[in-house]
Amino acid sequence: MEYLILCDEQGNPIGKATIEECHRGEGKRHLAFVIFIFNEKKEILIQKRAKNKRFPEYWEVPASHLFYGETWEEALSRTLRKELGINEKLEFKRILSFNYKSKGEREEDVENEHCVVFSCKYDKTIKINLNEASEYKFEKFNDINLNKYKFADWFTIPYKILTEKYKIEELIP
Repeated sequence: MEYLILCDEQGNPIGKATIEECHRGEGKRHLAFVIFIFNEKKEILIQKRAKNKRFPEYWEVPASHLFYGETWEEALSRTLRKELGINEKLEFKRILSFNYKSKGEREEDVENEHCVVFSCKYDKTIKINLNEASEYKFEKFNDINLNKYKFADWFTIPYKILTEKYKIEELIP
């Protein structure tokens, strides 16, 4: 069984719980991450979550949880391999972290996370896993209209921070 890492507001580990335990009721705060993937045109990859996932059909960037006993590097690589078929070893840049709680339309759509934002650069083939996402596209980083799609909070919160406080050159490894 895979366990998620429970944490305090600063992201310090304080225990572990199952994925199901972390996503019930108000949720239990746990470590998570998002990956902003930039291509050579300085566009970012966004993807639409599959219908079978929590928060179905929300737009996001690749995201997951840090599993108990796993390093950040292992978690990031696992996620890109599983969601997008990326097997290459990439250079990741840790940018910031934030806390958020989010509830979707359904009872099981609950998040309570200390989320770490990473970025990487990738320009090769994407082989999307349809169990994870139904589609993807690259969009100009500073031109994303947050009202155009139903975006997940774990995208909109860091996206607003990144576009307000960082130059794009600071984000790309």
